[in-house]
Amino acid sequence: MGGIRSRLAGARDRAVDMIADLSPRDRTLLMGLLAFAAILLIGGGAWWMNRTIHELEGRLADRRQTLQNVRELDADYAAAVDRSNEIQQRLRESAGTDLSSFLEQAASKANIREKLSAVREKSASTDDVLEEKIYAVSLDRLTLDEFVDFLYQAETAGYPMQILNLKVKTRKKGDEKLLNVDLDVAAYRVLSEPEADGSEG
Repeated sequence: MGGIRSRLAGARDRAVDMIADLSPRDRTLLMGLLAFAAILLIGGGAWWMNRTIHELEGRLADRRQTLQNVRELDADYAAAVDRSNEIQQRLRESAGTDLSSFLEQAASKANIREKLSAVREKSASTDDVLEEKIYAVSLDRLTLDEFVDFLYQAETAGYPMQILNLKVKTRKKGDEKLLNVDLDVAAYRVLSEPEADGSEG
Protein backbone atom coordinates (compact mmCIF):
# COMPACT_ATOMS: atom_id res chain seq x y z
CA MET A 1 0.00 0.00 0.00
CA GLY A 2 2.84 2.37 0.90
CA GLY A 3 4.61 1.63 -2.41
CA ILE A 4 1.52 2.61 -4.40
CA ARG A 5 1.22 5.87 -2.47
CA SER A 6 4.87 6.70 -3.05
CA ARG A 7 4.58 5.97 -6.79
CA LEU A 8 1.49 8.19 -7.04
CA ALA A 9 3.24 10.96 -5.12
CA GLY A 10 6.26 10.69 -7.44
CA ALA A 11 4.07 10.90 -10.54
CA ARG A 12 2.28 13.95 -9.11
CA ASP A 13 5.59 15.68 -8.34
CA ARG A 14 6.89 14.98 -11.86
CA ALA A 15 3.67 16.37 -13.37
CA VAL A 16 3.93 19.52 -11.23
CA ASP A 17 7.61 19.97 -12.20
CA MET A 18 6.72 19.45 -15.88
CA ILE A 19 3.95 22.08 -15.73
CA ALA A 20 6.25 24.47 -13.87
CA ASP A 21 8.87 24.13 -16.64
CA LEU A 22 6.32 25.08 -19.34
CA SER A 23 6.14 28.59 -20.72
CA PRO A 24 3.02 30.62 -19.84
CA ARG A 25 1.70 30.08 -23.41
CA ASP A 26 2.23 26.29 -23.26
CA ARG A 27 0.72 26.20 -19.76
CA THR A 28 -2.38 28.02 -21.06
CA LEU A 29 -2.68 25.57 -23.97
CA LEU A 30 -2.33 22.62 -21.61
CA MET A 31 -5.01 23.98 -19.28
CA GLY A 32 -7.27 24.59 -22.28
CA LEU A 33 -6.75 21.01 -23.50
CA LEU A 34 -7.44 19.63 -20.03
CA ALA A 35 -10.61 21.75 -19.74
CA PHE A 36 -11.73 20.63 -23.22
CA ALA A 37 -11.08 16.97 -22.30
CA ALA A 38 -13.07 17.42 -19.06
CA ILE A 39 -15.96 18.99 -20.98
CA LEU A 40 -15.89 16.13 -23.51
CA LEU A 41 -15.81 13.57 -20.71
CA ILE A 42 -18.70 15.20 -18.84
CA GLY A 43 -20.71 15.76 -22.03
CA GLY A 44 -20.08 12.20 -23.22
CA GLY A 45 -21.10 10.83 -19.85
CA ALA A 46 -24.27 12.92 -19.84
CA TRP A 47 -25.12 11.79 -23.42
CA TRP A 48 -24.52 8.15 -22.51
CA MET A 49 -26.65 8.46 -19.37
CA ASN A 50 -29.44 10.18 -21.32
CA ARG A 51 -29.36 7.49 -24.01
CA THR A 52 -29.41 4.73 -21.38
CA ILE A 53 -32.37 6.35 -19.62
CA HIS A 54 -34.29 6.60 -22.92
CA GLU A 55 -33.56 2.94 -23.69
CA LEU A 56 -34.76 1.91 -20.23
CA GLU A 57 -37.90 4.02 -20.63
CA GLY A 58 -38.57 2.37 -24.01
CA ARG A 59 -38.14 -1.09 -22.51
CA LEU A 60 -40.43 -0.17 -19.64
CA ALA A 61 -43.09 1.08 -22.08
CA ASP A 62 -42.78 -2.18 -24.06
CA ARG A 63 -43.16 -4.23 -20.87
CA ARG A 64 -46.23 -2.20 -19.87
CA GLN A 65 -47.78 -2.70 -23.32
CA THR A 66 -47.05 -6.42 -23.15
CA LEU A 67 -48.65 -6.61 -19.71
CA GLN A 68 -51.71 -4.73 -21.01
CA ASN A 69 -51.96 -7.12 -23.97
CA VAL A 70 -51.73 -10.13 -21.65
CA ARG A 71 -54.47 -8.69 -19.43
CA GLU A 72 -56.71 -8.09 -22.47
CA LEU A 73 -56.07 -11.62 -23.76
CA ASP A 74 -56.85 -12.98 -20.31
CA ALA A 75 -60.14 -11.06 -20.23
CA ASP A 76 -61.00 -12.26 -23.77
CA TYR A 77 -60.19 -15.83 -22.79
CA ALA A 78 -62.37 -15.64 -19.67
CA ALA A 79 -65.24 -14.21 -21.76
CA ALA A 80 -64.79 -16.98 -24.34
CA VAL A 81 -64.85 -19.64 -21.61
CA ASP A 82 -68.06 -18.15 -20.18
CA ARG A 83 -69.60 -18.06 -23.66
CA SER A 84 -68.51 -21.65 -24.32
CA ASN A 85 -70.04 -22.80 -21.02
CA GLU A 86 -73.27 -21.00 -21.86
CA ILE A 87 -73.45 -22.65 -25.30
CA GLN A 88 -72.72 -26.08 -23.82
CA GLN A 89 -75.49 -25.55 -21.26
CA ARG A 90 -77.94 -24.65 -24.04
CA LEU A 91 -76.93 -27.72 -25.99
CA ARG A 92 -77.49 -29.95 -22.96
CA GLU A 93 -80.86 -28.38 -22.19
CA SER A 94 -82.11 -28.84 -25.76
CA ALA A 95 -80.78 -32.37 -26.20
CA GLY A 96 -84.26 -33.92 -25.88
CA THR A 97 -85.99 -31.62 -28.40
CA ASP A 98 -85.47 -31.84 -32.16
CA LEU A 99 -85.72 -28.77 -34.38
CA SER A 100 -89.07 -29.78 -35.84
CA SER A 101 -90.69 -29.91 -32.40
CA PHE A 102 -89.02 -26.67 -31.36
CA LEU A 103 -90.24 -24.78 -34.44
CA GLU A 104 -93.75 -26.13 -33.92
CA GLN A 105 -93.65 -24.72 -30.38
CA ALA A 106 -92.36 -21.36 -31.67
CA ALA A 107 -95.09 -21.29 -34.35
CA SER A 108 -97.75 -22.10 -31.75
CA LYS A 109 -96.55 -19.25 -29.52
CA ALA A 110 -96.74 -16.92 -32.54
CA ASN A 111 -100.25 -18.28 -33.35
CA ILE A 112 -99.22 -19.52 -36.81
CA ARG A 113 -98.95 -23.27 -36.18
CA GLU A 114 -101.10 -24.06 -39.24
CA LYS A 115 -98.83 -21.89 -41.44
CA LEU A 116 -95.69 -23.91 -40.70
CA SER A 117 -96.00 -26.17 -43.73
CA ALA A 118 -92.73 -28.12 -43.73
CA VAL A 119 -89.61 -28.88 -41.69
CA ARG A 120 -87.40 -31.22 -43.69
CA GLU A 121 -83.86 -32.41 -42.95
CA LYS A 122 -81.47 -31.65 -45.83
CA SER A 123 -78.06 -32.73 -44.55
CA ALA A 124 -76.12 -33.72 -41.46
CA SER A 125 -72.47 -33.57 -40.44
CA THR A 126 -70.57 -34.41 -37.27
CA ASP A 127 -67.20 -33.91 -35.66
CA ASP A 128 -65.90 -35.54 -32.48
CA VAL A 129 -68.53 -34.07 -30.15
CA LEU A 130 -70.99 -31.98 -32.20
CA GLU A 131 -73.64 -32.80 -34.77
CA GLU A 132 -74.96 -30.19 -37.21
CA LYS A 133 -78.17 -30.78 -39.18
CA ILE A 134 -79.47 -28.46 -41.87
CA TYR A 135 -83.25 -28.22 -42.25
CA ALA A 136 -85.44 -26.67 -44.96
CA VAL A 137 -88.30 -24.82 -43.26
CA SER A 138 -91.34 -23.42 -45.09
CA LEU A 139 -94.02 -21.04 -43.82
CA ASP A 140 -96.96 -19.95 -45.96
CA ARG A 141 -99.31 -16.98 -46.09
CA LEU A 142 -97.77 -15.00 -43.23
CA THR A 143 -98.31 -11.36 -42.50
CA LEU A 144 -95.16 -9.38 -41.78
CA ASP A 145 -96.12 -9.10 -38.09
CA GLU A 146 -96.65 -12.87 -37.85
CA PHE A 147 -93.27 -13.54 -39.43
CA VAL A 148 -91.49 -11.12 -37.08
CA ASP A 149 -93.25 -12.69 -34.07
CA PHE A 150 -92.23 -16.19 -35.22
CA LEU A 151 -88.59 -15.11 -35.61
CA TYR A 152 -88.68 -13.53 -32.17
CA GLN A 153 -90.03 -16.71 -30.58
CA ALA A 154 -87.42 -18.85 -32.36
CA GLU A 155 -84.41 -16.61 -31.77
CA THR A 156 -85.00 -15.77 -28.10
CA ALA A 157 -85.82 -19.26 -26.79
CA GLY A 158 -82.17 -20.27 -26.43
CA TYR A 159 -82.39 -23.27 -28.77
CA PRO A 160 -79.01 -23.98 -30.47
CA MET A 161 -79.98 -23.07 -34.02
CA GLN A 162 -78.88 -20.60 -36.68
CA ILE A 163 -80.71 -19.27 -39.74
CA LEU A 164 -78.37 -19.70 -42.69
CA ASN A 165 -80.53 -18.59 -45.64
CA LEU A 166 -83.82 -16.77 -45.99
CA LYS A 167 -86.01 -16.45 -49.08
CA VAL A 168 -89.25 -14.47 -49.06
CA LYS A 169 -91.90 -14.36 -51.77
CA THR A 170 -94.80 -11.93 -51.52
CA ARG A 171 -98.37 -12.44 -52.68
CA LYS A 172 -101.52 -10.36 -52.36
CA LYS A 173 -104.80 -11.44 -50.84
CA GLY A 174 -107.18 -8.59 -51.46
CA ASP A 175 -105.52 -5.51 -49.98
CA GLU A 176 -103.29 -7.59 -47.69
CA LYS A 177 -99.72 -8.60 -48.54
CA LEU A 178 -98.77 -12.12 -47.45
CA LEU A 179 -95.37 -13.79 -47.31
CA ASN A 180 -94.22 -17.26 -48.28
CA VAL A 181 -90.96 -17.88 -46.47
CA ASP A 182 -88.27 -20.54 -47.03
CA LEU A 183 -85.50 -20.90 -44.46
CA ASP A 184 -82.35 -22.99 -44.21
CA VAL A 185 -81.79 -23.56 -40.49
CA ALA A 186 -78.83 -25.26 -38.82
CA ALA A 187 -79.47 -27.11 -35.56
CA TYR A 188 -76.76 -28.41 -33.24
CA ARG A 189 -76.56 -31.31 -30.81
CA VAL A 190 -73.82 -32.61 -28.53
CA LEU A 191 -72.93 -36.21 -29.35
CA SER A 192 -70.84 -36.88 -26.24
CA GLU A 193 -69.53 -35.10 -23.18
CA PRO A 194 -65.81 -35.12 -22.35
CA GLU A 195 -65.19 -37.78 -19.70
CA ALA A 196 -63.99 -36.54 -16.33
CA ASP A 197 -60.62 -37.88 -15.22
CA GLY A 198 -61.22 -39.63 -11.93
CA SER A 199 -57.57 -40.55 -11.33
CA GLU A 200 -55.77 -39.06 -8.40
CA GLY A 201 -52.19 -37.88 -8.67
